[in-house]
Amino acid sequence: MQDRPTPVWYEDAGTITATWIDPLGREWPLSDTSDELGWFTTQGPAGWGATPIELITDPLPRGGEQIRFIRSKPRRLQWPIYIGGRDHAEYTRRRREITRAFTMTKQRMTPGILRVARPGGAGTAREIACFYEQGLEGESGQDHLWSKPVIQLFCPDGYWSDTLPVPIEQGFTGGDPPSSFFTPFISVASSRVSSGGEGDDPIEVLNAGDVDAWPTWLLTGPMSKFTAENLTIGSRFALEYPLGPGQQIAITTNRPTVRGPGDANFSRYVDWFNPLGTELWPLVDGLNEIRFAVSGSASGTKARMEFTPRYETA
Repeated sequence: MQDRPTPVWYEDAGTITATWIDPLGREWPLSDTSDELGWFTTQGPAGWGATPIELITDPLPRGGEQIRFIRSKPRRLQWPIYIGGRDHAEYTRRRREITRAFTMTKQRMTPGILRVARPGGAGTAREIACFYEQGLEGESGQDHLWSKPVIQLFCPDGYWSDTLPVPIEQGFTGGDPPSSFFTPFISVASSRVSSGGEGDDPIEVLNAGDVDAWPTWLLTGPMSKFTAENLTIGSRFALEYPLGPGQQIAITTNRPTVRGPGDANFSRYVDWFNPLGTELWPLVDGLNEIRFAVSGSASGTKARMEFTPRYETA
């Protein structure tokens, strides 16, 4: 490969490692500077700081404005890479490969994942879902043995997240007393109503992220009613349906969906018009006091919640 005209971002930034994961799940290293690969990230990635926001304001009669609410916005990342080859054929093959990896998000209408790993071992990587927007069209004077595109990625959520969700599961075990939600897998008492804490006491779930995390729920029968409360924010919801042994209901809180056996729409079984209010609630950053109960439980009953902490920056 010819002399590189741009300093290498990987070497300049220490041991930060970037990876692109295409919509098919294939990983494309972006920080490997070896001649065998043929592309790498250069200095100058932009847009991976704090999440963009929009201030919604109302004018005041005596002058000035007051903030009505603050809305987070999507972000755009600019990711510069260098592509090179020892001859035109090798360069062309490499450019086609990495171009396809990014532009596949357009063909599949599915985002890819940009993952950035920091020094310090496991648990330090964060990722964000992105769609390719522009940057690989080709510049004048390039595209013979090398090119230096700046890839622009559109990130609909705007927040970075952990690479793995946090699982919390509670299952009917036939007599063991409930344990704390500080452990990943929770047992509940053998009774017609199984609760997520000692008696009426709530349990604590830690969201280590910077902002709200939106959990998903997987309920496994038998059960007749499931109720979940987040006492920290004063929100609750309940779902009432005679779920048979082994049958499952999946609840997504953002965007709200409720799917039952056979992937049927089960939204109508949520008590949306309860006078206490109903919300498929999030977990706020920090500790959340949670309480939930399952009616009609028996051997095999399970309630599993997963959430992925989200962050302002990579």
